[in-house]
Amino acid sequence: MVYFLLFFLFFLIVVSFCRKAYRENKNSLDYHSMSMHYYSLALQHWREHRNPNECLRVSAMYRLKRFQESDIKKVEISCVAGCANCNKAKKIYSIKEALKSTPIPNISCKFNLHNEGLVNGIGFCRCIYIPIIS
Repeated sequence: MVYFLLFFLFFLIVVSFCRKAYRENKNSLDYHSMSMHYYSLALQHWREHRNPNECLRVSAMYRLKRFQESDIKKVEISCVAGCANCNKAKKIYSIKEALKSTPIPNISCKFNLHNEGLVNGIGFCRCIYIPIIS
């Protein structure tokens, strides 16, 4: 019986710590979930030959919000295996500048995702924000 009470007390302490950690990181987790949700929607739009740019923009915005909450001040645009237009757009932004000017997605992107063809001349922008930690 004593072991059961000790185990139960230990369980309550662990649950308490987990709840506290969840409350402290809840917004960060929500921003990540929302970013992934909108990225998935962008992929769905692409498969349906619809413009994915609005979903990509919202996904990138949630990524920036997550960085902002983590006290990151600057981000860099990275585009691995993207098109020539995206490679020209590589630049460093403050979080506020990036949220205001929304450079992702690059509207002149011509990347042909999975060789499925462009959607009304629009590519699937693969640019992402990378945090600059200094």
